[in-house]
Amino acid sequence: MITDIIKKLKPLLTDSRKNIAEKTAKAIARLQAKQYFDNAYSKYEDLNEQNKTRLLMEINNVCPKAGFDFINKALDDELPQVKAIAIKTAIEQNDPRFIQKIAQLINDFEPIVRKLAYEFLGKFPLPQITTVLNKKLLIEEDKEALHALIIAIGNIGNPDSYEFLQKLLDQVEDPFLKEVIVESIGKLKL
Repeated sequence: MITDIIKKLKPLLTDSRKNIAEKTAKAIARLQAKQYFDNAYSKYEDLNEQNKTRLLMEINNVCPKAGFDFINKALDDELPQVKAIAIKTAIEQNDPRFIQKIAQLINDFEPIVRKLAYEFLGKFPLPQITTVLNKKLLIEEDKEALHALIIAIGNIGNPDSYEFLQKLLDQVEDPFLKEVIVESIGKLKL
């Protein structure tokens, strides 16, 4: 069916009206991605990094229903770039079904994966998340990941985070991080 639709749209690619040609190109690209996506899930392990990331970036436009399984699988990928884009896609979807899997990624070796995991978890004000994130405050070594972690804790706003933020404030010399810590303390629901 998709192949037939693409065949019918292709003549519009050469339309003299630029707007129609551009929109046709975008529509065909989305349809092709959807077609590819339908086949890709069953062959996930055979996909290369470029194909995985391309599908993840298009997933919201193409196939949000089936996207959950694909994102879930990508969160387990061995490639940090794929995991990072999978988390970004999960952030866009704001779907709490990813919490458990993304919570595991706060221990990932790659700082960018941890940073994005903190950003995702900061969207969900759950006590269990606060407990896990508070423990990471004093051991996170990457400055960007720590920044995201502090913001996430502030966004969650659990008063149990105050002691951890205060300890970190006493340890940190970086004025930028101090500002972020103070801002997060101000967001706590004390």
